[in-house]
Amino acid sequence: MNAKRFQQILIGVLSFVAVVSTVLLFQTRSAMSSKPECPACPEQAPAVQIPASRCDAGGPGANDALAVIHAQAVWLRRLATRVQQLAGVGSGDRLRNWLRQQLPKPGARYALPMPKKTLAAQLGMTPETLSRSLRSLQEEGLLAVEGRTLHRLGEL
Repeated sequence: MNAKRFQQILIGVLSFVAVVSTVLLFQTRSAMSSKPECPACPEQAPAVQIPASRCDAGGPGANDALAVIHAQAVWLRRLATRVQQLAGVGSGDRLRNWLRQQLPKPGARYALPMPKKTLAAQLGMTPETLSRSLRSLQEEGLLAVEGRTLHRLGEL
């Protein structure tokens, strides 16, 4: 199986689990209150109907169960989004996107809370590729790197 097909399957599985978790959350919330809205989960795609009575919505521990389901739905949605972000973009673009998030405007500074090796792994690249990409941005005059501190100098 090639990498592209694996990514498609992974995104499909994660999306399905996120939808089921979200639906379970909305079904149990609707049994407990009149407002089944969740600001962190704006998408409502009830592909699966789970009766609230099967979820023991009024029993002890129901709020704890809802909190766990909600956290899982949010986490899975973030994970699926992250897989999509990493799937179709080159390593240089992934670094630039990450830098734009951490350093929103020129003049901003960011102290890495992790080793560069960990950052490289999070961005789906080798530490050597990260170093080359950072050096390239420095040579272009867009970024200054001082140890683990990054300073944005221009538009990325």
